[in-house]
Amino acid sequence: MDWTIIQQALPAYGHGFVLTVWLSLVGIIGSIIVGVIASLLQYFKTPILSQIATAYVELARNSTFLFVLCISSNWLANVINYCRNYRFDFPWGRLHG
Repeated sequence: MDWTIIQQALPAYGHGFVLTVWLSLVGIIGSIIVGVIASLLQYFKTPILSQIATAYVELARNSTFLFVLCISSNWLANVINYCRNYRFDFPWGRLHG
């Protein structure tokens, strides 16, 4: 077995690992800073800033659901578009697009 290809690719994997660790640390530190600021804005109940912080927190909490909803709606739109362009035969009759 020839290991030269793997040896040639190791520096790229090393660079990718370092970049992944760096981006993870920046994301963790950044999210801690933003989270502390948002919690302080909600704690001190500044009229407008508290509402903005609450909206940000709710958006962050629901981002997974919103992402799945967007993917699902895109998938559903593609299925509907596909059904409009093609004719399907069913036992109870035809579905015309």
